[in-house]
Amino acid sequence: MLMAFCFIAMIAASASAESFKIGYKAIDDKANLFEPATFEVTIQNMMSISDSYRLSFVNDPRWSIQTDPLSDRFSGMDVKALSASSTTVKIMPIILMSYGRYNMIMTVKSGATGDEQSIILPVFVTAVPYGQQYALTTKMGADISQNNVITKDINPQQPIKITVSIENRMPAKRSGLKLQMSDELGLFSEEKIVDLDTLEKKMFSFVINLNPAQAPAEDALIVRLYTSDDILVNALDRKSFSIVPYSAFEESQTVKNRFLRTDTIITVMNTGNEAGSYIVKRKVDFFTNLFLRTNPKAKWMTIDNEKYLAWPIQLEAQAQTEILMAKTYRGFVLLLLITAALIIIYYYFRSPIVVRKKAGITRMKEGGISELKVLVSLRNRTTKSIEGVKVVDAVPDIADIEKNFEAGTLKPESISKHAIRGTLIKWDLGTLDRLEERVISYKVRAKLSIIGYFTLPPVVVKYIYRNKESITTSNKIRLEVAESPEE
Repeated sequence: MLMAFCFIAMIAASASAESFKIGYKAIDDKANLFEPATFEVTIQNMMSISDSYRLSFVNDPRWSIQTDPLSDRFSGMDVKALSASSTTVKIMPIILMSYGRYNMIMTVKSGATGDEQSIILPVFVTAVPYGQQYALTTKMGADISQNNVITKDINPQQPIKITVSIENRMPAKRSGLKLQMSDELGLFSEEKIVDLDTLEKKMFSFVINLNPAQAPAEDALIVRLYTSDDILVNALDRKSFSIVPYSAFEESQTVKNRFLRTDTIITVMNTGNEAGSYIVKRKVDFFTNLFLRTNPKAKWMTIDNEKYLAWPIQLEAQAQTEILMAKTYRGFVLLLLITAALIIIYYYFRSPIVVRKKAGITRMKEGGISELKVLVSLRNRTTKSIEGVKVVDAVPDIADIEKNFEAGTLKPESISKHAIRGTLIKWDLGTLDRLEERVISYKVRAKLSIIGYFTLPPVVVKYIYRNKESITTSNKIRLEVAESPEE
């Protein structure tokens, strides 16, 4: 109760004195049909409590009266204790009126005390200047869009649609107006002749194609409307937009077929306006990969669960690079040709007679070899007869040949001693028919039991083939017998 009583007493004390003051400053006291008079009105709260003040004006339908902000008129102005606050009042005639001074009464009422005060705002109605009249009798607007979406972020690789709206507020036709549209960076400029009927509103569209390589930048649209006499009617001096960065890659390839080689040249170009990364990928099967050479070198990458031969690349804006995929069978064919040539050379120069020498121990004595049986096989592996076939074998001096040959065994032509090679055995086989095979066997007796190593030299075969005398030899035989331990 005591606090309420004190509050009422404070209000009453304030009411006994001046609770608030009003003042104004004319920003522009001239008004016409197109421009308002503007005043800055200040309310000073003289009380020690906050207050809300209601603003009211003479109810005259000839005038348009607004505050900035609008809430100051419709909701009231809140002013803190012992403080001041200002609002902007705009007053404009809405019908044609006589030129001269008009006193506009503004009343302010305190919400806390109910006190009212009024002030007079002097407004001078004037004529509209000719040039200004043109400017104020049209209304313009502009929108920038891409893909039917209004935007401030422009991708230079796509067309820009600029829509300009012009409204004729004059009760008369206007012909021959020049609509000029350009941008601050000088990337585009358009001009159009415009005719407007009485109070007509028209829309004009322009489609602009920028250079796709245009670098990212801040830009602004400038739209101006002139009379045929180049008098400025209206202008949208700046509507900002941005050219956004982007990277876009284009692939192309050419194929060149040459002998046993196919070159695929992949060209990649960054058609955007900033650097970017890109992956070139190709499906290559295992067999093709065996014969594939690339420059630069590719690597295997798994993309979307599939395996590709790929080249990750980085390209600056408007730059391009080439990738070579060379599928060549030249090396493989060359290898085949060399292999075939070697086979042909081998078959051409190899001995037509295959000679094999074998030996088996037939008798042991005192833990050593005392008798061997030697088999020599000859086979004509060609489809032609071979003439003048002679076989020469040698037995080391450590052994002697058994001269009693088994029945059915081909006997040698001669057996003779040689100072170095030991005993020489010669057979004259005459002719070996195509694919014919002959076997020669004989026995060798050791002069003493042979313990350790014993070597039989290769058999030498002489023959005439392709009208040329040739020689071929067999394998060498080495026998080993370990010495028996002493009893």
